[in-house]
Amino acid sequence: MAEHLTQGSHDADSTRTRPTPGSDLLSSEDASSLELFTKKELTDELKFRLLHHTGNKSELVKRLLEDNARRRADGTLDSLTMLLNTSNERLASMESLAATNEKLQADVDALKSQLQILMATANERPSEQVGQRHDDQVDTERIDEQRESTLDTPRHVTPADARDEILGVRRTPSETNDMARLMAMMVESQVTIAECLARAQQPLQVHSTSDTSTAIAFFDGSVRADVKAWTAETERIASLAHWTPSLTLVNAISRLKGPARDWHTSYGRKIETWDAWKEALTERFKRKMTMQEFLNYQAQRTLRENETITEYVYAKNAMLEKAPYNLATEERISLILAGITDDKWANPLAAQCCTSVIDLIDRATMLDCHRSTERDQN
Repeated sequence: MAEHLTQGSHDADSTRTRPTPGSDLLSSEDASSLELFTKKELTDELKFRLLHHTGNKSELVKRLLEDNARRRADGTLDSLTMLLNTSNERLASMESLAATNEKLQADVDALKSQLQILMATANERPSEQVGQRHDDQVDTERIDEQRESTLDTPRHVTPADARDEILGVRRTPSETNDMARLMAMMVESQVTIAECLARAQQPLQVHSTSDTSTAIAFFDGSVRADVKAWTAETERIASLAHWTPSLTLVNAISRLKGPARDWHTSYGRKIETWDAWKEALTERFKRKMTMQEFLNYQAQRTLRENETITEYVYAKNAMLEKAPYNLATEERISLILAGITDDKWANPLAAQCCTSVIDLIDRATMLDCHRSTERDQN
């Protein structure tokens, strides 16, 4: 009886369904759930997260639990799960395409082997057929008739025909048809391979690091932040870094703060594609500053005592990009000069009658030299 109970318990354990990697492993904060995975699966998951992956199984489980808790606290756990699922789908697709390419390559190799056999057979026949031409008068007359008809009727001569003519090879209609059919099969296989390779050209999968993801500026969703400019800059960085749309979404989410982070926690986390998420974010934070709000905002930025005039012009010009409409060059220069409160430096710049911000920066650079000399003397 005890043996039967032991055997039944063993059968129940052997038939218990284990979870697959990428399901509970990413989101579970229960140690018993993570214990169901093998040490190799736990190690692979830690490698994917760029975490330390050595130690015994208990240490690996503890490390994953700590990372899950940290990611759930900062709101990036769901994004990580989505990225892993996308990577698994991409890997399965690439493996399927690789198997198809291997099969097509095997077919091409088989066709090449058949072609080599036919070519070898053709090379063995010339001497026999040349001897037969001298002994068989009927064949000679038929050859002469064919040559005369060839001279009367122009025909297209292929390289293979020219080679056969030099070697004195006479092919039967069935051999000619077999060769044509074999060449057609090879051409068709090459076209199929080219089409499969074209479909297999997927975007390069790049796993981002903190160095590249931090190239995206923070977005807080305030009225001073331009959501369209922020998403456009994010897509520009993603294009330069060869990010996939899924990775772009993950990195963009990591650069949210303030109201924008709260919006994502409540609503954005339910959206799984970059295009849909970008559209929803833009719709929520598309409001721009009014002209009065903008004037009050830019008036707060003036020339500081510890910065050069050139540094100030660069900073103020970037701030003016947040205007509710495109500023004319004269308006832009006027607002920049208004932030230089010391007339000793503002008047010389205004007297230059600059025609562009670049021209203003060139004048400011020369003025900084005099300003620096005066400070040294004092």
